[in-house]
Amino acid sequence: MPISEVKVTIDGSPYTLRGDAGEAHLQKVAQMVNSRLFVINKAYPRYGGTKAAVLAALQLADDFLRLREAHAQLQKEVDEMTQT
Repeated sequence: MPISEVKVTIDGSPYTLRGDAGEAHLQKVAQMVNSRLFVINKAYPRYGGTKAAVLAALQLADDFLRLREAHAQLQKEVDEMTQT
């Protein structure tokens, strides 16, 4: 798959994202991060910069881990249902 490149703005700063997932996906990723930072900056205006970025990363990592655990549980249930 070819590498896509897209220019985005996250928290007011420009970035160039590159990846093999396609431009639309990269735009969604940037939008998700930007939205999370917006919420954090609004709730905690003194954080800014690195603190806000780390908090956003922690929240997104938590979301990811919870979804991965839920997926694993659902997969286990499907496997159990198909074995009977």
